[in-house]
Amino acid sequence: MLGMYVPDRFALKSSRVQDGMGLYTARRVRKVRGSKGEVLYILDATNPRHSNWLRFVHEAPSQERKNLAAIQTHTGEKEKVCPYCGQKFASSGTLRVHIRSHTGERPYQCPYCEKGFSKNDGLKMHIRTHTREKPYQCSECSKAFSQKRGLDEHKRTHTGEKPFQCDVCDLAFSLKKMLIRHKMTHNPNRPMAECHFCHKKFTRNDYLKVHMDNVHGVADS
Repeated sequence: MLGMYVPDRFALKSSRVQDGMGLYTARRVRKVRGSKGEVLYILDATNPRHSNWLRFVHEAPSQERKNLAAIQTHTGEKEKVCPYCGQKFASSGTLRVHIRSHTGERPYQCPYCEKGFSKNDGLKMHIRTHTREKPYQCSECSKAFSQKRGLDEHKRTHTGEKPFQCDVCDLAFSLKKMLIRHKMTHNPNRPMAECHFCHKKFTRNDYLKVHMDNVHGVADS
Protein backbone atom coordinates (compact mmCIF):
# COMPACT_ATOMS: atom_id res chain seq x y z
CA MET A 1 0.00 0.00 0.00
CA LEU A 2 2.90 2.38 0.63
CA GLY A 3 3.28 4.80 -2.25
CA MET A 4 -0.33 4.44 -3.36
CA TYR A 5 -2.81 7.31 -3.46
CA VAL A 6 -6.02 6.24 -1.73
CA PRO A 7 -8.56 9.09 -1.72
CA ASP A 8 -11.39 6.98 -0.35
CA ARG A 9 -11.36 6.71 3.45
CA PHE A 10 -13.26 3.40 3.30
CA ALA A 11 -10.75 1.90 0.89
CA LEU A 12 -7.99 3.10 3.19
CA LYS A 13 -9.67 1.49 6.18
CA SER A 14 -9.52 -1.94 4.57
CA SER A 15 -5.83 -1.57 3.63
CA ARG A 16 -2.75 -3.16 5.11
CA VAL A 17 0.56 -1.42 5.75
CA GLN A 18 3.97 -3.10 5.60
CA ASP A 19 6.97 -1.84 7.56
CA GLY A 20 10.10 -3.28 9.15
CA MET A 21 8.12 -4.80 12.04
CA GLY A 22 5.77 -6.75 9.79
CA LEU A 23 2.23 -6.39 8.43
CA TYR A 24 -0.09 -3.86 10.02
CA THR A 25 -3.87 -3.75 9.53
CA ALA A 26 -5.73 -0.43 9.49
CA ARG A 27 -8.08 -0.17 12.47
CA ARG A 28 -9.27 3.41 12.30
CA VAL A 29 -9.25 6.16 9.68
CA ARG A 30 -10.13 9.81 10.23
CA LYS A 31 -10.36 12.61 7.68
CA VAL A 32 -9.02 15.90 9.07
CA ARG A 33 -7.75 19.30 7.98
CA GLY A 34 -4.06 20.14 8.37
CA SER A 35 -2.65 23.43 9.63
CA LYS A 36 -2.46 24.76 6.06
CA GLY A 37 -5.96 23.60 5.13
CA GLU A 38 -4.79 20.44 3.39
CA VAL A 39 -6.88 17.26 3.58
CA LEU A 40 -5.26 14.51 5.63
CA TYR A 41 -6.26 10.91 6.25
CA ILE A 42 -5.04 9.71 9.65
CA LEU A 43 -4.68 5.95 9.77
CA ASP A 44 -4.10 3.95 12.96
CA ALA A 45 -2.75 0.49 12.19
CA THR A 46 -2.04 -2.44 14.49
CA ASN A 47 0.00 -5.61 14.29
CA PRO A 48 -1.82 -8.62 15.83
CA ARG A 49 1.48 -10.29 16.78
CA HIS A 50 2.55 -7.61 19.24
CA SER A 51 1.22 -4.51 20.97
CA ASN A 52 2.86 -1.96 18.67
CA TRP A 53 0.75 0.34 16.61
CA LEU A 54 1.66 2.88 13.94
CA ARG A 55 0.02 6.08 12.88
CA PHE A 56 0.27 7.04 9.22
CA VAL A 57 -0.75 10.33 7.65
CA HIS A 58 -1.81 10.55 4.04
CA GLU A 59 -1.99 13.96 2.40
CA ALA A 60 -4.37 13.97 -0.55
CA PRO A 61 -3.80 16.96 -2.87
CA SER A 62 -5.42 16.65 -6.29
CA GLN A 63 -2.30 17.64 -8.23
CA GLU A 64 0.05 14.91 -7.00
CA ARG A 65 0.32 11.56 -5.25
CA LYS A 66 2.29 11.25 -2.04
CA ASN A 67 3.48 8.28 -0.08
CA LEU A 68 2.16 7.41 3.32
CA ALA A 69 4.63 8.55 5.98
CA ALA A 70 4.92 7.14 9.46
CA ILE A 71 4.75 10.11 11.83
CA GLN A 72 4.33 8.38 15.17
CA THR A 73 5.27 4.95 16.55
CA HIS A 74 4.30 3.62 19.98
CA THR A 75 5.57 0.40 21.49
CA GLY A 76 4.14 -1.59 24.33
CA GLU A 77 0.88 0.37 24.44
CA LYS A 78 -2.10 -1.91 25.05
CA GLU A 79 -5.83 -1.37 24.70
CA LYS A 80 -7.77 -0.75 27.90
CA VAL A 81 -10.06 -3.78 28.31
CA CYS A 82 -12.75 -4.24 30.93
CA PRO A 83 -11.94 -7.40 32.98
CA TYR A 84 -15.67 -8.03 33.54
CA CYS A 85 -17.17 -7.80 30.04
CA GLY A 86 -14.25 -7.37 27.64
CA GLN A 87 -15.37 -3.97 26.35
CA LYS A 88 -12.47 -1.84 25.10
CA PHE A 89 -11.76 1.81 25.93
CA ALA A 90 -9.38 4.47 24.65
CA SER A 91 -8.32 5.74 28.07
CA SER A 92 -7.80 4.40 31.58
CA GLY A 93 -10.14 7.06 33.00
CA THR A 94 -13.04 5.97 30.81
CA LEU A 95 -12.41 2.33 31.70
CA ARG A 96 -12.31 3.20 35.42
CA VAL A 97 -15.74 4.85 35.23
CA HIS A 98 -17.14 1.92 33.23
CA ILE A 99 -15.92 -0.67 35.78
CA ARG A 100 -18.10 1.04 38.39
CA SER A 101 -21.15 -0.20 36.46
CA HIS A 102 -20.01 -3.73 37.34
CA THR A 103 -18.76 -3.17 40.88
CA GLY A 104 -21.49 -0.75 41.97
CA GLU A 105 -18.87 1.67 43.32
CA ARG A 106 -20.26 5.18 43.82
CA PRO A 107 -17.47 7.42 45.10
CA TYR A 108 -19.34 10.70 44.64
CA GLN A 109 -21.53 11.15 47.72
CA CYS A 110 -24.33 13.69 48.04
CA PRO A 111 -23.74 16.05 51.02
CA TYR A 112 -27.51 16.41 51.55
CA CYS A 113 -28.65 12.76 51.48
CA GLU A 114 -27.25 9.24 51.35
CA LYS A 115 -27.24 8.86 47.57
CA GLY A 116 -23.97 8.15 45.78
CA PHE A 117 -22.99 8.37 42.11
CA SER A 118 -20.42 6.77 39.85
CA LYS A 119 -19.79 10.07 38.02
CA ASN A 120 -19.26 13.57 39.31
CA ASP A 121 -21.64 14.94 36.65
CA GLY A 122 -24.41 12.75 38.04
CA LEU A 123 -23.79 14.12 41.52
CA LYS A 124 -23.89 17.73 40.29
CA MET A 125 -27.27 17.22 38.62
CA HIS A 126 -28.64 15.46 41.71
CA ILE A 127 -27.56 18.24 44.07
CA ARG A 128 -29.82 20.62 42.15
CA THR A 129 -32.82 18.63 43.39
CA HIS A 130 -31.83 19.80 46.89
CA THR A 131 -30.72 23.36 46.09
CA ARG A 132 -33.50 23.96 43.52
CA GLU A 133 -30.86 25.52 41.28
CA LYS A 134 -32.06 25.91 37.69
CA PRO A 135 -29.24 27.40 35.64
CA TYR A 136 -30.79 26.74 32.22
CA GLN A 137 -33.34 29.46 31.50
CA CYS A 138 -35.57 29.75 28.45
CA SER A 139 -34.97 32.90 26.40
CA GLU A 140 -38.59 32.96 25.25
CA CYS A 141 -40.33 32.70 28.62
CA SER A 142 -39.54 32.68 32.33
CA LYS A 143 -39.18 28.92 32.74
CA ALA A 144 -35.87 27.52 33.95
CA PHE A 145 -34.50 23.99 34.22
CA SER A 146 -31.91 22.13 36.25
CA GLN A 147 -30.64 20.23 33.20
CA LYS A 148 -29.83 21.38 29.68
CA ARG A 149 -31.83 18.48 28.27
CA GLY A 150 -34.95 19.84 29.97
CA LEU A 151 -34.38 23.25 28.41
CA ASP A 152 -33.81 21.75 24.95
CA GLU A 153 -37.05 19.77 25.20
CA HIS A 154 -38.96 22.82 26.44
CA LYS A 155 -37.73 25.01 23.58
CA ARG A 156 -39.60 22.78 21.15
CA THR A 157 -42.88 24.02 22.65
CA HIS A 158 -41.93 27.42 21.23
CA THR A 159 -40.45 26.33 17.92
CA GLY A 160 -42.88 23.48 17.18
CA GLU A 161 -39.92 21.28 16.28
CA LYS A 162 -40.69 17.57 16.21
CA PRO A 163 -37.45 15.74 15.41
CA PHE A 164 -38.61 12.25 16.37
CA GLN A 165 -40.56 10.76 13.46
CA CYS A 166 -42.29 7.41 13.32
CA ASP A 167 -40.85 5.12 10.63
CA VAL A 168 -44.22 3.40 10.18
CA CYS A 169 -46.49 6.42 9.72
CA ASP A 170 -46.01 10.16 9.21
CA LEU A 171 -46.49 11.25 12.80
CA ALA A 172 -43.64 13.14 14.49
CA PHE A 173 -43.05 14.04 18.13
CA SER A 174 -41.11 16.59 20.15
CA LEU A 175 -39.92 14.00 22.69
CA LYS A 176 -38.31 10.63 22.12
CA LYS A 177 -40.37 9.01 24.87
CA MET A 178 -43.55 10.11 23.07
CA LEU A 179 -42.32 8.41 19.89
CA ILE A 180 -41.53 5.19 21.78
CA ARG A 181 -44.98 5.21 23.35
CA HIS A 182 -46.61 5.85 19.95
CA LYS A 183 -44.70 3.04 18.21
CA MET A 184 -46.29 0.58 20.62
CA THR A 185 -49.59 1.20 18.81
CA HIS A 186 -48.06 -0.32 15.66
CA ASN A 187 -46.95 -3.46 17.48
CA PRO A 188 -49.63 -6.20 17.25
CA ASN A 189 -47.94 -8.06 20.12
CA ARG A 190 -47.82 -5.07 22.46
CA PRO A 191 -48.77 -5.76 26.08
CA MET A 192 -52.28 -4.57 26.90
CA ALA A 193 -53.55 -3.22 30.20
CA GLU A 194 -56.80 -5.05 31.00
CA CYS A 195 -59.61 -4.03 33.31
CA HIS A 196 -60.29 -6.90 35.71
CA PHE A 197 -63.95 -5.81 36.07
CA CYS A 198 -65.10 -5.72 32.43
CA HIS A 199 -61.95 -7.03 30.67
CA LYS A 200 -61.70 -4.02 28.40
CA LYS A 201 -58.14 -3.55 27.13
CA PHE A 202 -56.07 -0.38 26.88
CA THR A 203 -52.74 0.44 25.29
CA ARG A 204 -51.54 2.38 28.34
CA ASN A 205 -51.86 1.98 32.09
CA ASP A 206 -52.93 5.59 32.58
CA TYR A 207 -55.84 5.05 30.17
CA LEU A 208 -56.85 2.04 32.24
CA LYS A 209 -56.72 4.09 35.46
CA VAL A 210 -59.02 6.76 33.96
CA HIS A 211 -61.41 4.02 32.84
CA MET A 212 -61.41 2.41 36.29
CA ASP A 213 -62.15 5.74 37.93
CA ASN A 214 -64.87 6.91 35.51
CA VAL A 215 -66.65 3.61 34.86
CA HIS A 216 -66.11 1.51 37.96
CA GLY A 217 -65.47 4.21 40.57
CA VAL A 218 -62.09 2.84 41.52
CA ALA A 219 -59.51 5.61 41.86
CA ASP A 220 -56.40 3.39 41.95
CA SER A 221 -56.12 -0.01 40.34
